[in-house]
Parts: sequence; structure tokens; C-alpha cells
Amino acid sequence: MGDYSPYDDKYSTDGYYYGKRASKLSNRIVELVKPSTEKPPWLLDLGCGEGRDAVYLAGQGFRVIGVDTSAVGLAKMARYARDAETQVTGIHCDMAAYKLDRIYDVILSIGALHYVAPQTRRSLFERCKQYTAEDGLNAFSVFIEKPFLPPAPDPQSTGTLFRSGELMSHYWDWEIVWCEERIVRCQSGGISHQHAICDMIARKLAFTDTKPC
Repeated sequence: MGDYSPYDDKYSTDGYYYGKRASKLSNRIVELVKPSTEKPPWLLDLGCGEGRDAVYLAGQGFRVIGVDTSAVGLAKMARYARDAETQVTGIHCDMAAYKLDRIYDVILSIGALHYVAPQTRRSLFERCKQYTAEDGLNAFSVFIEKPFLPPAPDPQSTGTLFRSGELMSHYWDWEIVWCEERIVRCQSGGISHQHAICDMIARKLAFTDTKPC
């Protein structure tokens, strides 16, 4: 892969482009998993950026691996993790090409999957599902297309937004624990704008005989 990411310039500033506050989705993951210090669960963050969620989740007891195309963002994540006295493993790679090599308890991606080309999304989701532990979670927050919202002032324009319902359609065979579509106001880069977002958490369940209600 190339050495340049469209976010390198954004991440090169002293501050954090998306701030350090963890996402709503990460808070829900902690509530659902309740990490144990005896056997810390493994979590993969695809498109981790500067690490606002990866570092938070590592501090909550997860073993975290973060994948991103921006070496600048990964370097800031490493500094942030050191300052927070926790540990996150960063991998410099395109998340669509990343070869999963272990089973994860949680696979997470926040605001990054629109960079995966629509024709390769199914393949990525199938790999995520394959490498998720039984009773594990896939948790994604994606930007969705709404014609009444103007384009956001960030590199989002180089990706393809999801359509309403598209994300959940890839998980028809999993338990949908939570799914919500909302409009949020964002201050990334110091410019006020809005995004339409779909948040979803799905759980991988073993197929068992069901009893009548």
C-alpha cells in the first residue's frame, strides 16, 4: 500500500481531529461485554485513526489491535496510549485488504467503512463474521446517504456512503442487538457540519433448536 492517507494532513496537527471522547458505540460495547481482567477479550478496530476508541477500549480491559491507512494517525494513537498508560497494537494497512489471522471477541469500525468499495464490502463483512468468536460482536458505525444533507468538509468525498438498511442486510443471519439511524452534528476540523449515521451491533450465535414461545 502507499505511504499517504487522505487523513495524514488532518492528523498532523497538535490536537486530535476527532477529539479523544469515545463513541457511543464503544460505550455500548463495554456494557455488553463487561471485559474480565482474567481473560481480556480481543478487539479489532478497523480504521482506528488517532485511537480515540481503541485507546478507550484498551483502558476498559480489551486487548486491542487497530488498523489504519494513516501512519500519522497510528503514531498519534501510540502516543495517546502511552499517555493513558495502556497498550494498543497499531497495524499500517488498508482495512479492506487486511488479512485477519485470529478470532476476535469484538470487531469494530467507526466512520471508516464508506472507504471500502461497495463491490468489496460483502467480502469484508464475511471475513469479519468468519473471524468472530461465538457469542462475539461486530459493531459498526457508518455514514449513510441522505440527499438533504450537504457533503461533509472532510475526505469523506473519496468514499461511497451506505444506504439506509444496507449495513444490517449483511447481518440477516446474526442477532441484531442494536441498530439506530440518526443525524449528528460534528465539529471535526473545527467546522460545524452534520452526518447521517447508522450504528449497529450484531451478535454471532450458534445455531440451536428453538422452543415455541
